[in-house]
Amino acid sequence: MEYRIIKLIIERNESEETVKLIVAELSNLEVTLTNSRTEDLEKLFNEIFDEIISTKQMIEFQLDDEKKDLFHEVVVDIVLSLNTEIKSSEDNFVDIIKLQAESEVE
Repeated sequence: MEYRIIKLIIERNESEETVKLIVAELSNLEVTLTNSRTEDLEKLFNEIFDEIISTKQMIEFQLDDEKKDLFHEVVVDIVLSLNTEIKSSEDNFVDIIKLQAESEVE
């Protein structure tokens, strides 16, 4: 399958003491890194799945961030994990897309 690059940015708001991971190309999705809620990550994974299935393209994430701080390092680890999971699931995505195409024909 073809891959497409999606950039991630880190938005730091020091006055509100929040840090968010922004995925502009996926519905401007935000993952708040400064709280322990998991709903944002669940939504991110669902969006990734939906995007791969609907576009029939795999995704590779790249971090677009100049500031080398703890949040940068955390997001580097997240990006590495996401890309590894997506790559290892490629065969499954291919199967899902084939099944979807077959069911549309029927």
